[in-house]
Amino acid sequence: MDQDNPLVSVIIPAYQASATIGATVASLVQQRGAQKFEVIVVNSSLDETGLFVRQRMPEARVVQLTERTLQATARNIGARLARGKLLAFLDADCLAGEDWLKNMLAHYDSKYVGVGGPIGNANPESLISEAGYLLEFSEFLPRPSPIELEHIPSGNILVDRERFLAVGGFPQGYAYAQEDRLLSYYLTQKFNARWLFHPDIQVEHRHRTHVGDFFKHQMAIGRGGAAILTWAPLSGYWLVRRRWLVLGLVVLLPWVKLMRCLGRAVRHRPGPWWGLFRVVPWMVLGQMGWMIGFVQIIIKQKNNVNFETDPRPDF
Repeated sequence: MDQDNPLVSVIIPAYQASATIGATVASLVQQRGAQKFEVIVVNSSLDETGLFVRQRMPEARVVQLTERTLQATARNIGARLARGKLLAFLDADCLAGEDWLKNMLAHYDSKYVGVGGPIGNANPESLISEAGYLLEFSEFLPRPSPIELEHIPSGNILVDRERFLAVGGFPQGYAYAQEDRLLSYYLTQKFNARWLFHPDIQVEHRHRTHVGDFFKHQMAIGRGGAAILTWAPLSGYWLVRRRWLVLGLVVLLPWVKLMRCLGRAVRHRPGPWWGLFRVVPWMVLGQMGWMIGFVQIIIKQKNNVNFETDPRPDF
């Protein structure tokens, strides 16, 4: 690490993350190679998250906030304080491999808006965890070779700080979850480029194992997914322009999304495909939560969407 002259600033938003943040920071302590990087943890917790960070990595910068702050805002605070030319985003419930930063820098190329890679499941022994993993990250399962994508989740990306600030960072002040899709949209549109998804850049993500937390989180993802479609013409945005169609297809939509997730899992998930049978009931439950959250936002749309509302912060 080089806290005085870092090339990369690793930014971690944290809220009530005492159960996972220690392992996350420890994975950064173990980074191999000659990378010059700093670690910024933007913490809005009232638990011992900050203490655990200082114990595992005394040189990390802990930004202590006085009230709960959503991930988008926390990441933007970290970006404003960052001294590195490049920003690496990692979540407080993720584990980075020993060569994570080294591989990110090796594959970073300015012809892309940024670089990232697969999301693995750090606790696959739980069927609820596996269901949440496949529902959220089936598009980002490990692949045998690099590919270009229009979006990579914010828990495993590296992007140029100037480009990040040029588009206003992560959108703030709207429903939790899915804000990283809007960031990707702004970056790909402004710089006419895509993300590089490389199999060498992988993190392991811990997922919820309590059924109530799992269901609420899927509802939040549904709300976030509908909300971003009111601000950007992403795939499926035509749905928010036709509320009557969404309400008419409300029973069908979750099954379409579920089939897509299962199809990706069969193609890219390691292990025999029939192992998915045990996970499917929990995935169905999660999709019911997603549907409820999605419809909640659609019902609130009184008029056709014109994409004039811009949720990006003023940097």
